[in-house]
Amino acid sequence: MRRNLKWYLAGLLTAIIVISAWGWLSNRPSNNVREFPKETQEFMVQLMPWLKSARGANLGPFTIVVPSNNSEKPEAIFWPQGKGFPQVIVSENNISLIDSKNRMMSIKLREKSGEFKSYDMTPDMLSNASYFDNDFDGQYDAKLNITESGKRPEISIYYESKWLPVVFKNNKKYIKTTDTLREISLDSFSWQFVE
Repeated sequence: MRRNLKWYLAGLLTAIIVISAWGWLSNRPSNNVREFPKETQEFMVQLMPWLKSARGANLGPFTIVVPSNNSEKPEAIFWPQGKGFPQVIVSENNISLIDSKNRMMSIKLREKSGEFKSYDMTPDMLSNASYFDNDFDGQYDAKLNITESGKRPEISIYYESKWLPVVFKNNKKYIKTTDTLREISLDSFSWQFVE
């Protein structure tokens, strides 16, 4: 009887050690960038640098990845297991959806109330062009085009049914309307004429 009890306790202890080690290994931070298609990995690291050292888990039919350090801002990304798309990115003031064709739609939230503030659409994340609608009227107000890393992005304003490039001059911003430069104020892709 004592001999059986020893083997039982040894087996139980071994099972506890194996299960604990497996839990520790599966919960340690890892590089989750490899979960994304090769062509979007660089973009995802720019969007969420914490992906290089993040914690991930399967929860029901979803894979969920969060920053490994609790001191980082609250963010998460999740997607259906096995498919990879659509991906949903949730942060304090933003909700983004990414589809399998590398299109991204983001909704910005007002900080205190949690109401929708604006939305933007990126038709192809690899082309680096994004369109912003800051007043929810269904018409894009501004366009951002990142041509080269490290260079100032090209910004255009939609005015009188045309995209007009923003001209930066003497630390001010202008758009050219009918042969005259008109100064504008531009804050978070929301713009207006300076009078």
